[in-house]
Amino acid sequence: MSDFSECLSNALSEGVLNEEEYDELAAVYRRVRGEREKAGSASADNEAGLAVMAELEHAKKRQRFLNALNKKAALRLERDLARFRNGRGENDAGEFLQTIIEYSGQGSGVEKSVQNVREAILGRAMAQMEEVINSFRQGTGGRRVGKAKLPNVVKELFGEDTKDPGAKSLAKGFADVAEDLRQRANAAGMEIARLENWGLPQMHNRRAVQKYIRQHGRDGFKQHLFSRLDPERMIDRASGRPMGRGSVFAALDDVIDNILTEGWATRTPSRQGIGRGSLANQRQEHRFLVFRDADTWLDYQRDFGAGDPFNAMMAHIDGMAKDIAALEVLGPNPEATLSWLKQHAKVQAAQHSLERDSLINPRVKPQNAEDHVRGKIKRAEEMWMHYSGSVNVPVNETFADHSGNVRNVLTSSILGTAAIPSFFTDPMYSAMARYFSGERHSTWMREWVKQYASRASRRDATRMGLIMDSALNTLGQQARYAGTFEGQAWSRVLSEQMLAVTGLQSITRAGRNAFSLGLFADFADRRAKGYADLEPMVQRMLRRYDISPAEWDQIRAAKPEKGFLGVQQVEVVAGRGLAERYLSMVQTEAEYAVPSGSVRSHSLLIGDNRPGTLQGEFRRGMTMFTSFTAILPMLHGYRILQEWGANNKLGGVGYATALMLTMTVGGALSLQSKQISSGRDPREMDSPEFWGAAALQGGGLGIWGDFFFADVNRFGATMPLTAGGPPVQVLNELRQSVFGNAWDAITGKETAGDASRSAAGDLTSLIASKFPGSNTWYLKLAWDRYVEDNLIRLTDPDAEAKFRRRARYYEREYDQGWFWQPGSAAPERGPELEAALGED
Repeated sequence: MSDFSECLSNALSEGVLNEEEYDELAAVYRRVRGEREKAGSASADNEAGLAVMAELEHAKKRQRFLNALNKKAALRLERDLARFRNGRGENDAGEFLQTIIEYSGQGSGVEKSVQNVREAILGRAMAQMEEVINSFRQGTGGRRVGKAKLPNVVKELFGEDTKDPGAKSLAKGFADVAEDLRQRANAAGMEIARLENWGLPQMHNRRAVQKYIRQHGRDGFKQHLFSRLDPERMIDRASGRPMGRGSVFAALDDVIDNILTEGWATRTPSRQGIGRGSLANQRQEHRFLVFRDADTWLDYQRDFGAGDPFNAMMAHIDGMAKDIAALEVLGPNPEATLSWLKQHAKVQAAQHSLERDSLINPRVKPQNAEDHVRGKIKRAEEMWMHYSGSVNVPVNETFADHSGNVRNVLTSSILGTAAIPSFFTDPMYSAMARYFSGERHSTWMREWVKQYASRASRRDATRMGLIMDSALNTLGQQARYAGTFEGQAWSRVLSEQMLAVTGLQSITRAGRNAFSLGLFADFADRRAKGYADLEPMVQRMLRRYDISPAEWDQIRAAKPEKGFLGVQQVEVVAGRGLAERYLSMVQTEAEYAVPSGSVRSHSLLIGDNRPGTLQGEFRRGMTMFTSFTAILPMLHGYRILQEWGANNKLGGVGYATALMLTMTVGGALSLQSKQISSGRDPREMDSPEFWGAAALQGGGLGIWGDFFFADVNRFGATMPLTAGGPPVQVLNELRQSVFGNAWDAITGKETAGDASRSAAGDLTSLIASKFPGSNTWYLKLAWDRYVEDNLIRLTDPDAEAKFRRRARYYEREYDQGWFWQPGSAAPERGPELEAALGED
């Protein structure tokens, strides 16, 4: 043992170093010493010792920097906790814990929250690289526009001159944003070295790596990967010199472990400056692999990557935004800060239980204080799991994949008509949101049409800082109604593309952009007004997002572009921080206009249940298509409480009444449109049953409208089966098709041959009705009559009787006629619209 190695061992035994620090420093020592000995140095031990001392000195400086950031974050959080008020004007340490993860525009006193900062960073980054996003946008059928140019862009990013001015400009667009995020991450506590011509990060396909290792062994994959790397550009932080071929090859074992375990193999819970427990110390590994050139990167990407180069760009920006937001709001070790806030909430609960002054909702009884805080903490923990993505890491990957595939196929077959309610209800919700935010622009519908139909208008929205969701849809993002796409790639692509072709994604994007651009235009028009001269609703909105009169003066000093005051225009005069808070305000208000889901709503639906477990998969199936429904009471319901709690009971009643009316009117229009798309006349509207179903339809619970005055829904399922979600309903239909007919044969109700034919007909009907795309609103009626009905005829001798029973069900339950009867080759007439008024 060398003298210096012995010193390290002594430091460990005496408690000067903990085991993690010892392991890391010993690894530095061995690596540098081995490299210098191989190079023939006579002082290899001394050089390795100097490298370790340099690492220690660096770690001490870095720890001081991280400590300062921690203190700064703690002081701001303590200040915000003291100022925080929920929608009813009450302070509550438990509710603050949830709000600091995601702020929904209710209450006041919170300068910034993690999810809102993340979205603002994304919006600002997209505004900066709008040209890149437009050049490689998702085109018709989900195909990548400009895909042929991507290899040249990658080559430019690796410093290769392609003589292609367009590729050079696009590469610079991404490189500038990536460098800006790197510097911002370092300012927030990370330590990411700058690399010239860095290229792109590598997003690994774990399945492809696993398959290669099974066929060629671990060393075979290491050699395959190593042959594409540039060891001379992989710098050791401790020595400041290239790591060398031997060190890089040895380090690839950790890389492979991280790929196979999605990073969990090398994570530790330590808060030490040298260790990896702090989020601030983890992002460096994302850039560890440095490929020789663009061709080797593209070669690896083709065989072992996830998505195309554009996916890699957007995934990098999204991942950086997520990490930076957590660091800027919660400090270098977000989970430790959250733990501190949880302890603080528990202390406040204890004080409240003793009937002392505390930061606990005064409406909570002292004997219930601990349970109250425990529930708030549990929800905050679940919200953090959904934000970080840890709740989506499967326990049993095979089980999770198969379950996810089933949900994705059902999504592609069931949500085909979801665009219909969105088309009618989005304008209603937007009207409510415009009123509450003081938006006065009367051109919402015109802007909505432009956003739906005009690519130039969509580019304007991106330049203003509005997030282009389709650019982030890298197989795993969340979608309106559908929740999170899980399962294997083919099924995720299927469900994503089916939502696109139905128009749902376009309607959602157009609605959010139209509302947001309306606010941007209003602020551009209000630049001449001081804070005191603004409309009361506008002042209230600014207060909710902690924007002071002095900060409004900074915002209104910005120069509009094309009549809009977006994030880049405000940043020029007010700086990045205020510009992003301004953008976050607009983004959050847009969620009220077009509710599409949030961290809070998804945590409510899924909790902490991971995929690949029985409970996790059941919860995901049970809550399919309910994310929209869950977000409504969290947004508009809390706003009603906010009005009521602000001693404006009349305003609260008015908001609730207006909300119910808009939901019901939008739901009624949607409900009638769905009748026509199924070949039926509109339902009569002179009954409580209809208006009850319309109200539920407007709230995203259309299928539950059938239970308003009935025991089964329109598909013949009872309430418990419907509550189990689409997978349970399909399993029940499958059970009825196979085992129900078999039982009829056993009990003598039918002969074996008849039962077999009935089962074949039922199965055919089930498959046809659940075939991807079969429920697409503009194809549904033709599919039902020309495909499903004829397939049933071919397999079921009782087909005509079934068609008659189906027609009689709607005639009996809803007194509805048919303009295109089940089993008919052509419509008999057009829909009788006057039937909605009860006219014969």
